[in-house]
Amino acid sequence: MSIELSNIKITPNPYGAESKCKAFCSFTLNETIRMNTVKIVEGENGRFLSYPSQKAKDGNYYSIVLPITAEIKREIEKQILAEYTKSLQPEA
Repeated sequence: MSIELSNIKITPNPYGAESKCKAFCSFTLNETIRMNTVKIVEGENGRFLSYPSQKAKDGNYYSIVLPITAEIKREIEKQILAEYTKSLQPEA
């Protein structure tokens, strides 16, 4: 399956550099679905994407949207994290 991301927008986390959440991103997937409020998180094993979730009555959080396969997840993360890294570079 081919993944095409467009309209990628990276917004730095306004709560400071010490937060594990480094930025928020939004993007369009295959020109069909718009994803908003996806977090870029700095974890113990590197950066990853955290998809929107909702707290249930049992107190646990459950993802509202997430990639179905590991391959799709890796491809989306690769593209978004590359854009995030570019956004950290000073503009010339």
